[in-house]
Amino acid sequence: MREKPSLKALLLFGLLVIFVASAIAREGREDVNAGQILNDSDAKQKCENVRASFQNRNTDVDQARWTGQWTSNGSTSVCGIRYISRGDWKKKSINKRPMTRYEHYSDCADTNKIENGWIYDDICRDKLIMNYSELKHVIVVNKKEDIANAADSRYIFVLRSYDNELILRRYDRSHDKIFPNSNYDKCDYDKYLDSGNKTSITEKDIPKHVRHSQLNGSYFKATMDFKRDFFYDVKTNAWDSVWSAGELWIKKGKITDISNNSGHFQPPFESLQYVKETLTYYGIPTDNINLHDIVLGKRLLTQLEDACLGGEKKKATVWDPWD
Repeated sequence: MREKPSLKALLLFGLLVIFVASAIAREGREDVNAGQILNDSDAKQKCENVRASFQNRNTDVDQARWTGQWTSNGSTSVCGIRYISRGDWKKKSINKRPMTRYEHYSDCADTNKIENGWIYDDICRDKLIMNYSELKHVIVVNKKEDIANAADSRYIFVLRSYDNELILRRYDRSHDKIFPNSNYDKCDYDKYLDSGNKTSITEKDIPKHVRHSQLNGSYFKATMDFKRDFFYDVKTNAWDSVWSAGELWIKKGKITDISNNSGHFQPPFESLQYVKETLTYYGIPTDNINLHDIVLGKRLLTQLEDACLGGEKKKATVWDPWD
């Protein structure tokens, strides 16, 4: 005979449900009074004013939009408002470190003296375009047609926290001149590289892949601390924390899979829920989207990556260090 759960167990379960619910975003819809609306033209202005007022009144709402719908019974009209509240989830911060003396003195001219600081490789190795609007193969998602009309491919994405924009770009990591038999060589995505995204030390004419930080926008700066003889970064939007970042796959106008695979931002798996709710907010179907954790779901994720959606499969070349 099955035992009934104890009161203590039920209370613990209830607290867990409350904790999980508070840690995810909340997407909803509300009809808001807009006074008298005369026609569709009048609705555009008044419903936009109502949307702004709704967002200002509800301080926990990070994003709100007018659905384009309104109704009227004569003297009173309402506008349909869709919104997202991020709840108590915390944005992922980034740990930063100063550049070393070697990096300063060489001015990033000698790769042998650069001490593997990923946060600074955008300064030391690449002349990167740090504004997504200047890059090719970019989609700013704000309506369902943006996904429905997108090409079948693997994409990188950033869900930015400072303006709530979801930015996608075609995946372009496929060449690696130093280790050509590495995982990057399983699929050929070279045609999506950006010609303006070039290295500044070696292989000067070879475009390098676009990073998540570039989709987060702005540009990167460094300043000098003469007392310590170190360079320190000046924070710009590119290095702001994000709601989420990773990769996703689109096939036949639908998003099939999303992962939290971002080396720059390393967001938690739970943050993918915010991506789904942002898509729902724009009317994009999410019921059949598979979510993958870069650590726990590595096996399935590897199978998905090996399919080379949007790219071409190619054989790994054998690297001869004396060639």
